[in-house]
Amino acid sequence: MQPLVLGLGVGIGIGGGSRLDADAQAYITAIEGDGVSVSGAQKVALSNFVVAQKLSGAWVKQKRLFFPIWGVVAANARCMISAASGTFTGMTHAAGYVQGNGTSEYFDVGAAMGALGMTNADFSMTHLVYAEETSFGTAKVISGIIDGSNYFAVTSQSTTSLRNIRFASPARDDTETFARTSHNGVLMSTRDGGDDLILRRGNSGFATVFTYTVAASGTLPTSNLIYGGLNAGGTAGNFTDSKFSAAAYGLGMSVSEASAFSADLETLFETCTGLSLL
Repeated sequence: MQPLVLGLGVGIGIGGGSRLDADAQAYITAIEGDGVSVSGAQKVALSNFVVAQKLSGAWVKQKRLFFPIWGVVAANARCMISAASGTFTGMTHAAGYVQGNGTSEYFDVGAAMGALGMTNADFSMTHLVYAEETSFGTAKVISGIIDGSNYFAVTSQSTTSLRNIRFASPARDDTETFARTSHNGVLMSTRDGGDDLILRRGNSGFATVFTYTVAASGTLPTSNLIYGGLNAGGTAGNFTDSKFSAAAYGLGMSVSEASAFSADLETLFETCTGLSLL
């Protein structure tokens, strides 16, 4: 478990005049209104996480951040940053994760990339996958959108690879496959400073899986971001039954920023759930 950066006045005297970060408190109040009982330790962990992201600059880069560990649909659908809610189509809401059935269930973020300020030259997609899919097959998509030939996805396709794909019409930017150690952990696809980056944090630490320097091109898909499948022009498909515990969408991160963000996200997940990255 990685340490979070602590801020002054965070988590002091929970239960007796605590001073939590205001944005963390707003999220806690919202999910408590959704029917979640948030413990003192979870409140401190959430506040410490938000403070750490503000200190690092990651808070302003993330435009949607979902933490679906609560076992309550409304709370799981709520963005930690904006308070906006996405929409679940099915999915099991367990303690520590949500899981689709691999045939029809997914989560709609409620916004397209462009609406969140993401561009072909500046974007990040992060998914904390607690457990990988149970049945591998053709085009099992962790999170993806496609409009015609404009395509963004992180795709599990077989027992031997985890594939990151980014097409931007008229040119293919990158299609990369790396050896499958596991399809779980904190999986990140980001573009920063002219580089396409594929990164992963698992139980053995953080790794830069792939770096590719290429010019941005093409047009962003206009369909909403989803996880648990692929949104093809407004129609979901290519579903996975992976177990999701967090998802974030925003602007690009450098390797060092991604490493810190993924470490903090892992710590938040493990502290709030009692689970560990497998």
